[in-house]
Amino acid sequence: LPTFCEIAGIAVPDQRPLDGASLLPLFAGKEIERSTPLFWNYYRAYSTPRVAMREGDWKVVAHSSGPEGVIPLGGNVNAVSQSFIKNAKLTKFELYNLKDDISEQHNLAWQEQKRLDTLKKKLVQKYAAVQKEGPLWDTSEYDQSREKPLIKKSVK
Repeated sequence: LPTFCEIAGIAVPDQRPLDGASLLPLFAGKEIERSTPLFWNYYRAYSTPRVAMREGDWKVVAHSSGPEGVIPLGGNVNAVSQSFIKNAKLTKFELYNLKDDISEQHNLAWQEQKRLDTLKKKLVQKYAAVQKEGPLWDTSEYDQSREKPLIKKSVK
C-alpha cells in the first residue's frame, strides 16, 4: 500500500496499523528504508517456528502455543483456526544473525541474551497488535459447505 500511496501522491492511511514501505526507491537503484522491523506470521506453517521478525542482520523467531494436532497444516481459515489465531501465545524464542548464518543453523539466544530480550519484546508487542487488529469472520457457511460431498451420487 505505501508504494501505491507514493505513486498517487497521497499519505498512507493511518486509521489502522499497516506494515510496509514504498518500493519506489528500488526503481531508482536505491535501498528501501523501513521504519519498523519486518514481521511475518503463518499459524498453519508446515514447520515451526511460525512467527518471525527481522531487524537489520538479526532475526528472532518464535513458536506458538496451542493445539498443534487440532489445527491442520495449510488450508483455509475457519472457526477453530480463528480461535487459535486470536488466543495463541508466543513460546520458545530463537535468535539468528543472518549476516553470518543465512541458513539459520546456529541459534544465538543464549549467547546474545540482551539482544534476544530486546527483539523478543518488539516481536511480542507486534504479535499482540496483529492479534488484536485481525478480524473475526463468520465462516459458518464455508464450514457447512465443506461437510457436503462435492458430487452427488445418483440412486438407481
